[in-house]
Amino acid sequence: MGERDLASKDLEAISEEDVTKIDFPEPIVEAELDDLMRYVVSEIGRKNQCDASISSDRNRHYNIDREGRFETGDGNIKIRGEISVYSSPRSSSSFSVRSDYDGLDRNVFTGINFEVTPGYKPGKLSSDNVGIMQETRKYVERFFELRKER
Repeated sequence: MGERDLASKDLEAISEEDVTKIDFPEPIVEAELDDLMRYVVSEIGRKNQCDASISSDRNRHYNIDREGRFETGDGNIKIRGEISVYSSPRSSSSFSVRSDYDGLDRNVFTGINFEVTPGYKPGKLSSDNVGIMQETRKYVERFFELRKER
């Protein structure tokens, strides 16, 4: 079976499992998200040179309430990124991190959504690399397993 046959077989398996969405078993805060990304990149990097770039957009609110009290607060944090693997050929997967608020009104992160080029199935383009998505899922799951053991 050639490499092309394996690729089409992988694409068929994708319809059975949504590789583009990773749910965290529990919400994490920003510092833990940083630890998670370090872990994922270091584990993927054991096989190939790998990097991840992340950008964030943070909103801050300033308000004076009806009684004249000044309030400030953090709004949404939007985080987007890309994981790249430098093998032959170079491949990557772009993603966004899902966020929410916890009971104390703090930003927490609940999962990762990989972005797929509209009109294409995951894996059809090198910018939508299914292997990176699957490896990321594996190491995200392992990260949370290791957290439980601590």
